[in-house]
Amino acid sequence: MKDFDTEFKKIQEEYYTKPKDELLSKILEPDTKIVIFGAGAVGNSICNSLNNLGGNVVAFCDNYKTGINEQYKLPIITPAELLSSYKSAIIVVAVDYKYNNDIYNQVLGLGIPKDNIFRRYSGYELYDIERMKVHYKGYKWAYNFFEDELSKRIILERIRSYLFFHEMEHSPPCKQYFDDEVIEFSDNEVFVDGGSYTGDTVLEFIKYTSGNYEHIYGFEPEINNFKQAKINLTKYKNIDLINKGLWSNNDTLSFNSANSSSKIDDSGKNQIELISLDSFFREKSNCELPTFIKLDIEGAEKQALIGMSEIIKKAHPKLAVCVYHKPEDVYELPQIISKLGDYKLSLRHYSCGSIETVLYSI
Repeated sequence: MKDFDTEFKKIQEEYYTKPKDELLSKILEPDTKIVIFGAGAVGNSICNSLNNLGGNVVAFCDNYKTGINEQYKLPIITPAELLSSYKSAIIVVAVDYKYNNDIYNQVLGLGIPKDNIFRRYSGYELYDIERMKVHYKGYKWAYNFFEDELSKRIILERIRSYLFFHEMEHSPPCKQYFDDEVIEFSDNEVFVDGGSYTGDTVLEFIKYTSGNYEHIYGFEPEINNFKQAKINLTKYKNIDLINKGLWSNNDTLSFNSANSSSKIDDSGKNQIELISLDSFFREKSNCELPTFIKLDIEGAEKQALIGMSEIIKKAHPKLAVCVYHKPEDVYELPQIISKLGDYKLSLRHYSCGSIETVLYSI
């Protein structure tokens, strides 16, 4: 087995010897104007990161929004305004990886020079080696904890992706949450979908089980997503959709509504109800408890796991938990789960960037 200290040293040496990224350096020059294309949660996160590094973000651009970005008090302009008023700015593509190429090609089509378009983000933030050193002990723990080589490789690749914005090796995206190399399903599963969005994962689950399941509970706090999920799933049996988010306890918190990237945020304009799975299932019988739980809840996974500790100890459900929203997720979340039950844990990755890393606990 390769030693983590040795592997991290190699990464560190690469960081200091790698040729300078000219466009990244240009972005961080004080006189460079930056426009972030994408006025949702991804764009806000990247704006925060650029501000912390001294970047001069002057506007957001979006195909569907105009007005003012409330969090940063910056204008949200149209693509036409981008072309007319900000053609010399650096354009940072800040959208979900699925739409990255589309937006990149759109900006190119506007006539923005290729050398002025920055999209080499494998995640939502920029990191440097000192920031990654904060997580050194945690990543070392995780590297030594996971038994299979692919999980270990994913940990090293995640570190490199934060530093170098390179594409990561990944499994087919269609397998996410249902990877037949690590997880199997019976005909009587009770599935909890944490972060149901518009019902897409539930539909995949129904397909994987050929419609043979006991019950499905979907939790989605964003009201428009919730309404669409109800429409998309209306014809299927034994499904309860709950317009709440998952958390460590029952609460109400501020929420930033941004379609697939909606998340709990102190600066959010909306309020959402939160519930713990322990409290939701407390009055149900053992046979009604979850057998499979998926969590993709934009950084609230740790709190949700704390709020389902009774269920994990009692029912030992299969878990598929996203561990990419925060750098510490890849070690903090398996630490929590490993203390709650006798699980075999492994990591799998499903995108070219650093998002869509899933922790399976079986």
